[in-house]
Amino acid sequence: GQLLRTLSLPLKDDQEIWAITADGRYALTRAWKEYTMRLWSLEGTISELSAFPFSSNETPFTQNHYAASPDAKYVLVGDQDGATHLYEADSGKEIRTFKNNGAVTSVTFSPDSKTMLISSMDQTTRLLDVQTGEELRQIPQSEYAWGAAFSPDGNSVILGALTGLVRVWDVRHQPELPVFKGHTDAVNGVAF
Repeated sequence: GQLLRTLSLPLKDDQEIWAITADGRYALTRAWKEYTMRLWSLEGTISELSAFPFSSNETPFTQNHYAASPDAKYVLVGDQDGATHLYEADSGKEIRTFKNNGAVTSVTFSPDSKTMLISSMDQTTRLLDVQTGEELRQIPQSEYAWGAAFSPDGNSVILGALTGLVRVWDVRHQPELPVFKGHTDAVNGVAF
């Protein structure tokens, strides 16, 4: 392959890029010292779309999974305490909190930004409606998913586990598709 573009965000020393949308149009950064998250447009000239604070009683070690919706309207933040927070990206207003029975291990949005996925150490992977917060379905797991991604059409989800397995699920009908074996260690990132 060849280098298509180099991104240069005006980040401070305590800022890190935490998520880039699957389509590459937006990036989410977080600054630990000022307790601020920022959403950036990566199209054309890089520009900051919004900045909003997160609670100062949350440390860098309690929040560790982030996703920005492909339409740049929402930010999803998963905590080690089992909570997942859904924010409006433009205002930073928290819309709702979802509780899990274990630390959150992965969060992501569907390509149409209508569905969110939350995986946690309680070995559940849930699909939820972004607008209502309603749980649409659970994907059965025998281990917890560390990495998760939707297919470009939003009909499938790929999950990577600490056991080294990679599973693909049809989210419309929930049958498990192929299980990929061969990794000898944890799979903590996946993509279609």
